[in-house]
Amino acid sequence: MSAKRARKPLAEASANRRKKPKESSATAPAETFTPISHRKPDHTGEPRIPEGTTLSPLSIFSLYWGDEILEEIVTATNLYAKSKQNGIPPELRDLQREWRPLTVSELKRFLGATIFMGVTKAPQRADYWSRAFVNMPKGSLPLRRYEQIKRYLHISMPPPPNAGKPKWTDKLEPLSSHLRRRSRELYLPSTHVATDEMMVRFKGRSAHTVRMPSKPISCGYKILAICDAGYTIDWLYTSRIYSIDGLDKVAELTPTGSAIFQLCCSLEAPADHRYIVYMDNAFTTIPLLRLLRSNSIGTCGTTRLNSADLPIEMKSDLKQVWNTLDGCVVKPTESGCSDDVLCIRWEDSNIVRFLTTVHPWNEVTLKLRRKPRTTSTNATAIRRIFGESERKALFVPTIVDDYNNHMNGVDLADQRRAAYTTHQRTQRNWLCLFFLLDISVVNAHILMQFGRDEAFIDAIDTGCNPATAPFRQACSAASFRRLLAKELMGTKVASKLRVRRTYVKKTDRFVFHARTKDLEWARGAVDAARSNADRRHTLVAMVKKRRCIVCRFEFKKTKCGRQAPKLAKYECTGCQPAAALCAPEGGECWDKWHSRGAEGSA
Repeated sequence: MSAKRARKPLAEASANRRKKPKESSATAPAETFTPISHRKPDHTGEPRIPEGTTLSPLSIFSLYWGDEILEEIVTATNLYAKSKQNGIPPELRDLQREWRPLTVSELKRFLGATIFMGVTKAPQRADYWSRAFVNMPKGSLPLRRYEQIKRYLHISMPPPPNAGKPKWTDKLEPLSSHLRRRSRELYLPSTHVATDEMMVRFKGRSAHTVRMPSKPISCGYKILAICDAGYTIDWLYTSRIYSIDGLDKVAELTPTGSAIFQLCCSLEAPADHRYIVYMDNAFTTIPLLRLLRSNSIGTCGTTRLNSADLPIEMKSDLKQVWNTLDGCVVKPTESGCSDDVLCIRWEDSNIVRFLTTVHPWNEVTLKLRRKPRTTSTNATAIRRIFGESERKALFVPTIVDDYNNHMNGVDLADQRRAAYTTHQRTQRNWLCLFFLLDISVVNAHILMQFGRDEAFIDAIDTGCNPATAPFRQACSAASFRRLLAKELMGTKVASKLRVRRTYVKKTDRFVFHARTKDLEWARGAVDAARSNADRRHTLVAMVKKRRCIVCRFEFKKTKCGRQAPKLAKYECTGCQPAAALCAPEGGECWDKWHSRGAEGSA
């Protein structure tokens, strides 16, 4: 009978398992903190659209998806389709649809149809070609040709015979590297940018996907990105089994911290620009902030209790009075180095810890705050400050206000992508990373809006009439995608963007053009019903006054802005619907309203 292994006492075993506490970094009072010195003022994002580029969806989109990269995709797709067709046994080739070589024109129509599917949702793909549900725009590919291209679509060229094991992201090259480079070249970010992870939905079998139950997309590919108010500047792919793709490892940082540092260093820094990067507690560490500060990049973000080099005094979970602020400065271990990091512990509804290199200790901002939920700890302070009010203007630390305002850059990019995503079910797992098309469309839409605003300002400076400028037409995300899809499929819609801006608003149940100086109505039916010879037009007193439909349209300009329209006491019962008019029968507004259209006013 074998002897039993002697067990150590429980106290001794637990003592051996207990790790030795890590020595904390040298700290100093928070009042001694000196933020990173930036003599450059804040700046806004600037598009870098080449001169002579037409401000149309297709022209802006072509800056990312040029003919050169499309030709490479066409070549790779044809080679891949040919290899698959040759691998079919001869007795089964008659059962397969013959592959016709893909062209750049067909690839554009394929992309246009894919973008259109993202805007208009249908239960099945075949419904887009069904007249009973929704019609694909003219010029689109046939359904069978679309499915055939989707089956054989390939981005990368076939590897050489003696090539080693390829990386898992090689199937996205050279498209991914091209779009990353063009995204950086075509846009100069603003001062405040954000880094965070993006999730691309995929629930199939892949060794590279991750599960994050707390995210809206709980399973899929995780991508680290840096964004500016929805514009995706750069990104890196992560894998569950391999390291981050294209990572330049920094010795003193973790792989994730090295990836964030690499993304921050990819920002172009002209002489008159500065950057402040905002990140959440998954990435904010003191070594990373020190390294970014040494590269003249400011950083701000929340942090976790297990963050590297976090002082012990900042790890306390002891509840304090609501809105209490305390902190300390973490000094570098090297003598003569001035890369200080400010640690802040703020008592809100919960304890929030911040790390920053750009915010002073005692700087506050006046904000309108909601009354928080009362607990046994903060009930007295809440009642003393808010009383019976649900909202009150209070001073909050500037670091908190800046973090709340600028941390949502990546979230805005995710929101823009998810609204009209081109994501489709597929048997090939790498096709889910074809979300690059969504990133390109979102970035192109943002560039187009920036370009139109700049052209509008230039028109005012040069004395042109901005009301007739083509670049001031409002273009929502859905409209941009529809127009882009039609232009890619060859439909002539560019002329619609060069017409006069037709911002339409509703007033008194009539629809009219807000920019015209005369009563030129948007609907001919309204014009005919307004002064119809078969109707008798008479003024009837109204119970409740309404704005005169003529004065509301032709209100005068004053030095202080626009004069408010007059309130009308009467309405014309002969017009359908009844038109409110401020002047009595035979007055100026009556004549203007009934002078156009058919003869026969009362």
